[in-house]
Amino acid sequence: MSAQVKSASAFLELVTHDDDDLEALRDIDDIDRMSASELRAALREIKAESEATSEVLAKKNAKIDKLEREKKLIARLPPEEAWAAVKKEASAIMADALGAIRGNFRQALVALADERDVGADNAVFMAGLVGQLAAELAALRSEFDLPDVSNAADQALMAEVAQWAPQAAAAN
Repeated sequence: MSAQVKSASAFLELVTHDDDDLEALRDIDDIDRMSASELRAALREIKAESEATSEVLAKKNAKIDKLEREKKLIARLPPEEAWAAVKKEASAIMADALGAIRGNFRQALVALADERDVGADNAVFMAGLVGQLAAELAALRSEFDLPDVSNAADQALMAEVAQWAPQAAAAN
């Protein structure tokens, strides 16, 4: 790395950093043309990215640890209590997903629809986003062999009609 740096101030900037930071600089093609201030900026960016990655990994590991503890706790519960705990967790996850759809996702669609006022037609893009959600739900339904009860009220009405329809047909 020191052979690539021609400026003494840039070289001095590099020697104050640890090997991990310097390793990340190896991917930069024009390091030999960078000034000391540009190197400092690049190193700050690399360090910020590294810290952000570490933070994400720490949160991810904490979540995994929590899930493992919950899994072990559920394994020790009687079957009825374990089933209730899993059902409660699944309901909470579903509520989060619905909240994201009804809140953030809906607001994103509202923002996209508002752009029509400035000449942008986002209907196809919006339909694509909604279609991706629908496809994921259909894939889950297929994977777990689940009926579509999204229109349960219609299905209940059809069941009622099916009960009295033969009687009505016989009366005619």
